[in-house]
Amino acid sequence: MRAPSATTLILLGLVAGLTAGAVLHAVEAPGEASLVAAAAAVGGVWLDALRMTIIPLVFALLVTGMARAADAVGRGGLAGRALLAFGGLLLLAATLTAGLTPALLAAWPAPGEAAAALRAAATGDPGNIPQTPPLSEWLGAFIPANPFKAAADGAMASLVVFDLIFGLAVSRLDAARRDLLVTVFDGVQAAMMVIVRWVLVLAPGGVFLLALTVGARTGFGAVGLLGHYVVIVSLMCLMAGALG
Repeated sequence: MRAPSATTLILLGLVAGLTAGAVLHAVEAPGEASLVAAAAAVGGVWLDALRMTIIPLVFALLVTGMARAADAVGRGGLAGRALLAFGGLLLLAATLTAGLTPALLAAWPAPGEAAAALRAAATGDPGNIPQTPPLSEWLGAFIPANPFKAAADGAMASLVVFDLIFGLAVSRLDAARRDLLVTVFDGVQAAMMVIVRWVLVLAPGGVFLLALTVGARTGFGAVGLLGHYVVIVSLMCLMAGALG
């Protein structure tokens, strides 16, 4: 009999954690607060171990990918046309998804009570939702005056813009320097992937603890909210895949 895949184990951990947390929430078990606090602390450590790889991994992948893509486009031919076609389809899929998702959520909204409980668990105040910044401030945030500060703050949008510009600049260097930088960043992304694999070995347990925390704070409503999210995302992914 073949062992369950990592994806199956993570999904089982998610369902088991939500169910266990919801049961704790429903029966108001003694020591629930201490148990949930411990689960949140340990699960948070696992999540931080996974998150610590995101910025160097994204940076390295974008730099190497942009440098190689620009080189392929510069050479023209089938590779360049295929890359441009892929970029166009990706942009179309993102645009359609951004437009259709709000319409789908309006036609089929998430369970209100569960969403409010989840928001309260995350922020402590269901009415404390950040205001949308002005357009000038929103546009200005895409260009980081200090890329290192953007990385430290986790400002992914501005960091991605810097990555793309840096990768394009790398593609314009002479061959020796370009190949050296691409090799270095390729090694960085390979090392980050090794760390990710190490962390994902513990994923079923980490996901179980985080899901238990959510379930204990929101009850069984979190299960319905998760199902709603999965259906919405699956529909958008199927639509994007159909465009290809």
